[in-house]
Amino acid sequence: MNNYLRALRVFSSFFLIHLPNFCDMYSKIEENYLKAVYKIAEKHGTPVSTNQIAKEVDTSAASVTDMMKRLSEKGALTYERYRGVTLTDEGYKHTRKIIRKHRIWEVFMVEKLKYSDKDELKTLLKQLNYIKSDDIVDRLDDYLGYPKANPEGLSIPDKDGEYEHRSQFTISDMDEGEEGLLVGIE
Repeated sequence: MNNYLRALRVFSSFFLIHLPNFCDMYSKIEENYLKAVYKIAEKHGTPVSTNQIAKEVDTSAASVTDMMKRLSEKGALTYERYRGVTLTDEGYKHTRKIIRKHRIWEVFMVEKLKYSDKDELKTLLKQLNYIKSDDIVDRLDDYLGYPKANPEGLSIPDKDGEYEHRSQFTISDMDEGEEGLLVGIE
């Protein structure tokens, strides 16, 4: 009986530690951190510092470090103390899936349902992002005619996570007479 209990304890410990990896599940908080790393990396390159992430998600650097360690254990990113973080291929894949879903819902809400109030739209999009079905996102994408960008001009990844990369920079970085597409205001 002793060996049985010991084996059960080992199995249950292993299962509880590794369950999120088996299920490929990330909490909403973890997904928010992944999106923050992705956003910063797209704008400023990699590696991304914990201070940049802390500023983006409005929390302490210590909290960011704890989360980066957890996401590193899950294989979503690589974390090196004092060097920052970089999304892994799996991290990029999952984050682009999150972004795709969000931006497709955004196109639907703005173009088809005519939502224009930014605060109301943001609140509704947070609720819609809890829907886990890939099928509904694929159907919305088809219904909308496979849009390439959201209403703000940001690229929408396709089903495979690929997208048309649009380099972004501030107006102050442009030369006089240079043309560009305004996609957002900070």
